[in-house]
Amino acid sequence: HRSSNGEPVLKKKLFRWLQLRADILAYCEAAPKDGGSGATILLMSAKS
Repeated sequence: HRSSNGEPVLKKKLFRWLQLRADILAYCEAAPKDGGSGATILLMSAKS
């Protein structure tokens, strides 16, 4: 979904939420071959 000015709404909310998670070490937008702007790649900490 996009806002009235064309900005992605859900992606911004997702990225804000991921920043709060201690088990998410890093994240980024996927490469085009992996889904592009419609996908997010996560690096999660190992379960201890």
